[in-house]
Amino acid sequence: MSLQAAAAAAPPHRQIVAVVGDNCLVAAAMEPGMAGGDEQHKQQLAEQVGRAIVDGQVRQQQQQQQRRQHTAEQQMQYLLLPLMITASSVMDAAMKGARSSSRYSEGDTIAVLPGEDPAAASSHADIVICTGFGSYRNGVMGRADAVIAVGGGAGTLQEICTAWKARRPVVVMAGASGATSALAGKCIDGRGGPGRRAVLGAEMAEQAVQLLQL
Repeated sequence: MSLQAAAAAAPPHRQIVAVVGDNCLVAAAMEPGMAGGDEQHKQQLAEQVGRAIVDGQVRQQQQQQQRRQHTAEQQMQYLLLPLMITASSVMDAAMKGARSSSRYSEGDTIAVLPGEDPAAASSHADIVICTGFGSYRNGVMGRADAVIAVGGGAGTLQEICTAWKARRPVVVMAGASGATSALAGKCIDGRGGPGRRAVLGAEMAEQAVQLLQL
């Protein structure tokens, strides 16, 4: 079998969505000036995003079956989208939401930690990866197949910029306070030329997931 035929016959990989955002959603515990007053809304929104990603996997698999005549490369975009999430509040909420989906299966949630202690991971994480990279872990998050941001600050911006440079689709939740919602509809720089798709904005979790189904 030729390499091309083998590649076409191999099952496409499971795409990964990184859900990123605020490390803390408890206003009293946040650094001065970081509380946006909508922390509870962000937690609910993150849970909805996680649930919507897992809920969407069956629809994507159904679409894949209807497109069996397409190549493996074309089928990739319809596959299951598990989560890549760090052990902090927006991301923990997204994993909790993912597990609440009736379509959830073990392995759908992945915690990518900046440190070396797996005990730091959320109890909602199925798979824990300890990078030991510190803040450089943000570069790993930005290399997911797609990124959805719920609020966040400088660290989240770093993850989004990494995704942008890697030409990954980025969706920001426009209704959440923080540093990311203002990016909706904008290009971070001129990379990719005039035809480059801007950062996408979504008001609802289901809309965010639908925008990733290119």
